[in-house]
Amino acid sequence: MVYLGQYQADVVLGGVKIRLVHPDGGMPYALSYRGQKLAEHIPSGKKPHILVLGHLHTAYYFHYRLMHIIGAGSFEGQTSFLLRKGINPNIGGWIIKIDRKSVV
Repeated sequence: MVYLGQYQADVVLGGVKIRLVHPDGGMPYALSYRGQKLAEHIPSGKKPHILVLGHLHTAYYFHYRLMHIIGAGSFEGQTSFLLRKGINPNIGGWIIKIDRKSVV
């Protein structure tokens, strides 16, 4: 395991730039909201091919502004804290196969 930073890091695998983000704040009103807002603030020349968001315990995927945006999901089940926050966690993760021709 390699520590990449507390809140955000870029990893490049085979020329594909992946940005890992641990956002702040609670669960937004829509699953895609946090990913959309983060994507809108990344300048065109600085965009990753894949943007992965953790922290929110939700799993989702969509394509926006030429980025594949992924909610990482969770490996923690429902807790009293999540229940109090109104969050129903999506248990699981992703296995991603990257075809460099399709992301570049």
